[in-house]
Amino acid sequence: MSETTIRVAAPPITSTVDGPGERRVVYLQGCPIHCPGCQAKERWDPDGGIQYFVEDLALLLVEEGNGMPVTISGGEPFMQAEAVAELLYTLRAYVPDLHIVVFSGYTLEDLMDMAPAIPAILDVLNTADILVDGPYIQQLDHDKMQWRGSSNQRPINLCKSVWCGLDIVRLELEDWETPVLSIGSNGDITGTAGTMRKLFDDTEPTRMCGEDGKDT
Repeated sequence: MSETTIRVAAPPITSTVDGPGERRVVYLQGCPIHCPGCQAKERWDPDGGIQYFVEDLALLLVEEGNGMPVTISGGEPFMQAEAVAELLYTLRAYVPDLHIVVFSGYTLEDLMDMAPAIPAILDVLNTADILVDGPYIQQLDHDKMQWRGSSNQRPINLCKSVWCGLDIVRLELEDWETPVLSIGSNGDITGTAGTMRKLFDDTEPTRMCGEDGKDT
């Protein structure tokens, strides 16, 4: 068993607001970016949260999720790039076609600039399916924002995008603008606050950036 550890804010949860469909989600601990308006400041401290062995966390995500898609969020996952790379490799070993989304407050261009000093960044980018990149900008948040915090953040399809070495040749973005309603395994229907309000009069807002999905 690998002795590599990874620091997380809390045990994984099941969520419908951290990427398409119902997903197992783990929020990593530690973030140096400190976006104004961040609603998860308790995840900034790199010494906070709890520590797992990477293999134990991978098993937890796979077994409790029963093959459910996975999202790695933060905090800032690339603060622990080596551990995240090993986590993704381990997840792929258990479930090769597992759909994996990774969030980052850095842009893809930032990450490419950082990669020569931190090669594991490229390992993460080559293993995940989607990177949601860029800092949270409070002025670009609204109640129809889906699966991300603000409209500057790009859902980049890493499998279809092209880069040569550290040079980005073409970016392929996912359509996260079309409103989607998600049905959880417990039967709950969730969507953005704006979408739910449009469908059902007097619906209370269901989500703004930083709010965790419901744990099932």
